[in-house]
Amino acid sequence: MSGPGLGELPRPIRVFISSPFLDLHSEREELVKRVFPALQESCDERGLTCIEVDLRWGITDAQVSDGEMLGICLDEIDDCRPYFIGLLGDHYGSEIQGVEPAMLQRHPWLADHIGESVTEIEMFHGALAAPEAAARALFYFRTSHNGDPSPSRERVQSLKDRITASGLTVREWSGPVENLGDLVRRDLDALVREDYPDRPPPGALESQIAHQQDVVHAQAELHVGRADELAVIGGYLEAGGPPLVVTGPSGIGKSALLATTALRWLDAIVHFTSASPSSTDWAVLCRQVLSRLIDEYDLSADIPENPDALRDAFAKALRDASGRSRVVLVLDGLDQLDDHEGALDLSWLPQPLPERVRVIASALPSRALDEMRRRGYREVEVGRLEPAHRAEIARRYLGQYGKSLAAAEMDDLITARQTENPLFLRLLLGELRVHGAHDTVHQRLTALLSEPDAAALLASIFHRWEADYERGRPGLVATALRSLRAARSGLSESELLDLLGSPGQPLPHAVWAPLRRASKSVVADRGGRLIFAHPQARDATTTRYVGRTGDIDAADHRRLAAYFADLPPRHPRRLEEQPWQLLAAADFAGLHRLLVDVDFAEPLYEARPFEYRELWTALEAQSSHRLADAFGEIVSNPLAYPLRQAWFVARLFLNTDYATNAEAIYRYVEDSARSAGDEPLLVQVLRDRAIALERLGRLDPALAAMRDNEAICRRRADDAGLRMVLNNQVSVLAKKGLWDEAERIVHEHRQLCEQAGDEAGLLQAYVGEAMVLQRSAQYARADDALRQAERLALERGDLDDLQIVLGNRAACFQGRGRIDEAFELLARQEAICRRSGDARSIARLLGSRAIALRQRGDLIGACSAHDEQEAICRERGFDDQLQAALGDHGVIVMALGDHDTAMTMFIEQEAICRRVGLKSGLARSYGLQALIHDLRGASGRALELHRTEAEIFRELGETSELIRAFDNQARVHRERGELAEAMPHHAEVRQLCALIDSPSVLARACGNEAETRRLMGDQTGAERLYREQLAISDELSDPNGQRTAWSGLALVAHDQGDDSSALDLSRKASAAARELGIFDVETRELAFQGDILFDQAEFAEAHAAYVGQAEVAREHGQPAPLALALFNRAKILLMTGQQVPRPLVVEALELARAHGLINLEEAAAEFLVVLDSLA
Repeated sequence: MSGPGLGELPRPIRVFISSPFLDLHSEREELVKRVFPALQESCDERGLTCIEVDLRWGITDAQVSDGEMLGICLDEIDDCRPYFIGLLGDHYGSEIQGVEPAMLQRHPWLADHIGESVTEIEMFHGALAAPEAAARALFYFRTSHNGDPSPSRERVQSLKDRITASGLTVREWSGPVENLGDLVRRDLDALVREDYPDRPPPGALESQIAHQQDVVHAQAELHVGRADELAVIGGYLEAGGPPLVVTGPSGIGKSALLATTALRWLDAIVHFTSASPSSTDWAVLCRQVLSRLIDEYDLSADIPENPDALRDAFAKALRDASGRSRVVLVLDGLDQLDDHEGALDLSWLPQPLPERVRVIASALPSRALDEMRRRGYREVEVGRLEPAHRAEIARRYLGQYGKSLAAAEMDDLITARQTENPLFLRLLLGELRVHGAHDTVHQRLTALLSEPDAAALLASIFHRWEADYERGRPGLVATALRSLRAARSGLSESELLDLLGSPGQPLPHAVWAPLRRASKSVVADRGGRLIFAHPQARDATTTRYVGRTGDIDAADHRRLAAYFADLPPRHPRRLEEQPWQLLAAADFAGLHRLLVDVDFAEPLYEARPFEYRELWTALEAQSSHRLADAFGEIVSNPLAYPLRQAWFVARLFLNTDYATNAEAIYRYVEDSARSAGDEPLLVQVLRDRAIALERLGRLDPALAAMRDNEAICRRRADDAGLRMVLNNQVSVLAKKGLWDEAERIVHEHRQLCEQAGDEAGLLQAYVGEAMVLQRSAQYARADDALRQAERLALERGDLDDLQIVLGNRAACFQGRGRIDEAFELLARQEAICRRSGDARSIARLLGSRAIALRQRGDLIGACSAHDEQEAICRERGFDDQLQAALGDHGVIVMALGDHDTAMTMFIEQEAICRRVGLKSGLARSYGLQALIHDLRGASGRALELHRTEAEIFRELGETSELIRAFDNQARVHRERGELAEAMPHHAEVRQLCALIDSPSVLARACGNEAETRRLMGDQTGAERLYREQLAISDELSDPNGQRTAWSGLALVAHDQGDDSSALDLSRKASAAARELGIFDVETRELAFQGDILFDQAEFAEAHAAYVGQAEVAREHGQPAPLALALFNRAKILLMTGQQVPRPLVVEALELARAHGLINLEEAAAEFLVVLDSLA
């Protein structure tokens, strides 16, 4: 198999330009900078490439001195046949005084031309002596304004006469050089059209493949070296493994490497996003590759237009083709894909890939690169160019124009640090190619090499453009580049011409065209929009034209905002650009007016809901304007406004979590719909109002509205409405603990969505299915469902749904104790939520992050996350989330020793759950309050609450929470000395753990039962369970689980008489507790260590342990451990004959008395009596 025509290069047209070396410099530049770029556009239509060969500086001094000059000129004329242009003015040119024997041997006719100028010899060889080329030779004579006779003038006039008499095509011109340019452009265009007639217009796919072919050859021309990178690619193509992504800075040569890969391995199917304006569309990419797969692998497949069908067809074609042989895809510049329908998240590229599919991609830092890294692609970083490779590129590039650099100039070029970067080198060579006079090439090269980087070089090039292209419009370069820099999504050419022209009068295309052609290496056409081709172009524009003060920047954004403001409110380009231009210009008042203008806001929100919320988030962060205060008149008096406007505002508030505002308007809209008997409207209003009621915590009226809606939909056979209302019921039923009904509805909803091909609904069905599975801790199955939902969200480009799915997947990983994976997903979720300002989702992810931080042992960080979460929930009225936050936060506060504050949180949690009817949250609040009662010595009340907790969780079928309730009952019984009563609870826990997929829950259960068995004297059973807990915690990298297991194993070792092991394990546990910030556990472990050392009569070490215990207890406000540590220190000092500071014992006595430590109070009082007697 071969690639898409990659073996055939575009057909070249080479045109030799002849004129005296020291004359007509500006005329030559007109041809090189304006005429030939314009001609290339005509050539592009015919699959041609047009190259001008102008040797005005292309011959080095060494070649002149060696007598090579004439031979080079004649060889280039032969290579360019039949196309030849001769220019003559007033100068005849340098005369040849002699010819080398070797040259005469090759061209014996030169003997008759000694004493003639190089120019006359060129014109003789290219046209006068070549009848077959005469029809393609064009001569242009400048009308002389110099009447002074001179030998040179006489000789040039004689040459003009001779050419005219020969019948060759001759044109005369005078005046500006543009007059010459017009003549040459017309003549050459006519020749091209005659020699290469128009081909039938290709189809879209044929054009795309042709564009890919062209760009591959163009990029491969720039490739040299890179042997190591090519070896890595070759190894991957042969052996397989993770796909490759080529990385490196912009302009470093990634595209050239991939083009060379495509030409070296001819079975490669390529797609370069730089190939054409439409190449940045993921659908165009897939269709182009799919077409190639069908042709090359003889597949029976269609190429669908529908995006969803296209993804499926693309994936199937890859599978089918790879079943026959290896498939190689070379995909360049994936960061440049248009950001829609999940393109940058690679939703169109199957994951995992079929076994024999090889993908080699390239990308700059972007979401596309992040996604490839997430998928495990292997990175191949492209390094800097070596000097030899730079020289080869220079020779190759200049050589195609018949030019070369002198040895000293080439040495300067390849040893310059900046030319390590291929972009810098290509820009520099392009500037040298269009430079005017050969005798100043060295100075120009020196000036270009004085620029420190590509951005600075571009700024220098812009300066040259100003001189070359601003004759018809002063300031053209600056205004054009600043406009492109300010545009959010690029500018169409017509938009740019409007901005460059005067009011009501676009800039004439003839004025713009020369700059457009000259700037193609800097300004790219992507999907019909002009954008900067690389970041350095933007940097150079900023440096040269904008500066750092911000005034010019703001003015540019205001100018674009005013331009797009003239478009109709619903015009896509106005929606896309105007609000962002106002934001960038810091015109916050103007942006606010726009966002609250319903005629503009409604189409913007309908077309770009995520962006509308993102704009409000930015506006609120930088001004005093608040979305909650917007549309106040509509909220307070919806009857005064058209129904459509009121409903739009209600939906807006609903989707931005201002449910109170939304519900107030929905009441009016619902009444209006009922009065009018408008059931289609009523269905939509009931659906949205129910969601608002749910978010306000009013679950019963929310469920009633949903069931009313369901009945209407079933009666009207409104399948789409039914699917939506069924989906919405799931979360309300879950919050009310009606899990059986929720599971039934999830099943029906999914069936309906599959039958209807409703991917949006199916996505929600997967989320509902996962919710049901998570309830019973079936986390692996839940995550499978959520992966399907994530795929659909990416394919649809739906960021709202995507962030919800990511958060739910993180919860699955947290439930399984895989905290690192959870953090990765939460980070992706947060990036989306922060952009949109979705307060509900931000609050939810903060709670998830806090739980993950707690699992990692970062209790302070977890508290901080909960503080932020609670503040959002209180401000926005998110009671369902607030109650959960209070419970989770209280657990941490309790672990930090502040039992009173924790109890306050748990009681508030209970009150919220009672008010809004959240049975699961209510049960959890009972269990948490029980923990505090137990710590306060009220174990009977604790057991009562834990039993109630277990009853509710059993009713709700929440397995993991039921395990926790039984575990807590067993613990309380154990602390009461009721070990036999604890064991049935442990047995039930073991049975329940077998039903779920949660290693972290199993580890906790193992540790709890192990402690009961230890106290029962079953040291062997206790050690086995503690070691099982430790193994699971090691696998999960759970430091708190490890700490618990070490502490338990220390107690077992002590009970078995192995105090050496007990000390080692306890020290591990205390160090872990200190790292985790669980300071009450640290003081307990230090006391345990001190007691063992005391019993071993290791009094100095024991005293050090008690000192450590006292320091931690004092620092973290633990009066009981502090009192005990002080008393034990005093005992050791007395027993070892050391002086006992009386304040030490007095403080222990006062602490014991203040905190009801009766036994310690009595012992300290007696100790003081002894001290006084010894004094």
